[in-house]
Formats: sequence, C-alpha cells, structure tokens
Amino acid sequence: MPLNTQTSDSPVDNLVLSGFPMYRYFGTLVTGQGVLAKGTVLGKITTGGKLKMLDDASSDGSETYYAILLEDRDTTSADREAPIALTGVFNKDSLVVGGVTDIETHRASMRALSTYMEDVIDVTVI
Repeated sequence: MPLNTQTSDSPVDNLVLSGFPMYRYFGTLVTGQGVLAKGTVLGKITTGGKLKMLDDASSDGSETYYAILLEDRDTTSADREAPIALTGVFNKDSLVVGGVTDIETHRASMRALSTYMEDVIDVTVI
C-alpha cells in the first residue's frame, strides 16, 4: 500500500490528501451527537436519511459507511446541515469514529464508494 508523505512546511490539510477527486456534498447531521469534529466518519440512518457518526454498535443504518464530515458541527440541540465528502483520499489518523469501531473493518466498504484512507508519514524538513 502506498504511503503519502507530508512535510511539516507544506500547506497540506491533515484530513484530505491529494491524488483522487473529492466529491463534496451537503448532508443533515442528526441532533443529539454533541460537537462532531472535521474528519468524523458518518453513517446514514435508514429511516429519514440523516447522518450520524459511524458506530458498529448501531443498528439504524449508521453502522455502515456513508461519508466524511469536512467541517466541525455542533449538533447538541438541533439537526445541522454540513459539508461532507462522498469520495476522496483521507489521512487515516485524522478520521474519527464512534464507540469501539475499528475503521479498518470499513476499508472495503469505503473503497466500494471511492473513498480511500491512507497512512501519512510526517517528514520534518531540516
């Protein structure tokens, strides 16, 4: 598996890696999840189609990969519209999942939707 390299003086986003087109879209985050951080991996609730942090312990559809959140959003008291990525290449260490979910178990389902996660090596330029 190829590794992406990021130098400490390069203006590269810690979440989004280059090399593959990213399809951006908007989705509705369901209320009651608190503050969701950029890089949160999302599942789609079967009834209603709202988005929720991916969690293997769920059984409402959100246990299956759907998208990645591109900006922080506070869902404490209301549903929130948010930018999401439906495709792209992402830094595996910047992805956030819920519960005891192991992101590696979702690699194949992510790839089926043209979403890839890669390990990043941080190289300090002297």
